[in-house]
Amino acid sequence: MTQRLLPSPPTTHASHEAGSTLAVSLIFLVLLALIGITAMQGSSMQERMAGNLRDKDVALQKAEAALREAEAFLQDPVLPTFNDAPGGLHPFMPEWEKEGYWFHDASHQDYLWGADNTAEYSGDDDVALEGAAPRYIIEELPLAPDPSGSLAADEPVEPNSRFRITARAEGGTEDAVVILQTTYRR
Repeated sequence: MTQRLLPSPPTTHASHEAGSTLAVSLIFLVLLALIGITAMQGSSMQERMAGNLRDKDVALQKAEAALREAEAFLQDPVLPTFNDAPGGLHPFMPEWEKEGYWFHDASHQDYLWGADNTAEYSGDDDVALEGAAPRYIIEELPLAPDPSGSLAADEPVEPNSRFRITARAEGGTEDAVVILQTTYRR
């Protein structure tokens, strides 16, 4: 007689499977939350970087507008005396040639760029509407020979007037500061 084996009854592991499914689901949920938080932090960092770039660009535009206004002032046929009077007109100051002079500490900046030592940009365009108005200083530099003048030995070389214009502007915040300098010859 042959013995016949009966199949064993099915075993249920439902209680063990439900616990592991819950644990795996919670791990995936934590991973998705971490990915979402990282994405939000990256977005906010990019937003801050874009804002800082905008502030720098606004400051640059304002400083350039102040430089152009000072150049237009120097195109007048008759210029006033450069004697440190209020209005930003200064005679040549050798200490202003030193490296880093324009970037000293905050108290020096407040003195140098105060209303008594500078001229304020007076343009009515949209550049000056945001934040503080840009300011500029015009220095009268020592006379120098005209580089495009005659090189003939028997002809005198005519000196020409030179001016250094320094403009300072702030962007949307006072942390975004741009200082530009140019030399103007007439």
